[in-house]
Amino acid sequence: LYDAIQSFDGATTTTMTTGTGRQVEIDLRTIPEKSFKRASLIPVFDKLDAMQRNPVFKIIARDFPGIANFIVAAKQNGHQRLACLLQRTESALMIDGLGEVFAKHHANVAVAPVHDAVVVADTFADAATELIREQFGTLGLRPQIKIERCSRVSKLDSDMMASSQCGQA
Repeated sequence: LYDAIQSFDGATTTTMTTGTGRQVEIDLRTIPEKSFKRASLIPVFDKLDAMQRNPVFKIIARDFPGIANFIVAAKQNGHQRLACLLQRTESALMIDGLGEVFAKHHANVAVAPVHDAVVVADTFADAATELIREQFGTLGLRPQIKIERCSRVSKLDSDMMASSQCGQA
């Protein structure tokens, strides 16, 4: 999507609302790729009419019409419905699905879900990454997973963690 916006033949300026409520006009071609993720998610969770005017959504509609039609349909009875649906889906994948796999096959591994991540012992980070890929793969999804390593775990009972090293996948 980032590459598509760079070559989009229409306007790429959009209005973003800051945390304080101030509205800012931004040309999506000029923002760094890392900032683009936030800018591209905003229209998906915005009100239907504002989303349909947004250049990011126009590219989604052009390049992924099936996804665009799903998003529009999901917002027909209130734009919040899509956000709730996506949060429930993520919860089902990460907590219900992945949690069940951990409980059945890795009951001796301490796992702490944190939003869209899990905190595990460093020695289990690679295995957790593979399990996340498998879980999302059941829906045909290929998530981008980043492992963030930390040097110590604070405020966790040492009995829960076999090591003082942790990894977040």
